[in-house]
Amino acid sequence: MESHCKIHVKEGNLMQLACPDTNCRNPLPPSVLKSLLRDDGYAQWESFALQKLLDAMPDLVYCPRCSAACLEVDNDAQCPGCFFTFCTLCKRRRHVGDTCITPEEKIRILKVTIA
Repeated sequence: MESHCKIHVKEGNLMQLACPDTNCRNPLPPSVLKSLLRDDGYAQWESFALQKLLDAMPDLVYCPRCSAACLEVDNDAQCPGCFFTFCTLCKRRRHVGDTCITPEEKIRILKVTIA
């Protein structure tokens, strides 16, 4: 079981970290993973799990300057790390009152972001 968990964490396959009983298949609790993976493997699992959670948040974008996670509000975001305020569509400095792209380009970008 320990090697099974280590392999899946190393490959980033978090969905494979489940109870091996075919009638169960529930995710393994963090306490079990911590005992099986030891400190370094558990830290890697935590990092993957956090990234997966962040990737699932539709209003989360990354700062184009320092790559910190930022919350998007009305196509704008302010970085909590470097305080850069930017347009989430073009990734440039926020431009109040000016349109950075056409409505068609905005639809195309949003379709790519959602996919």
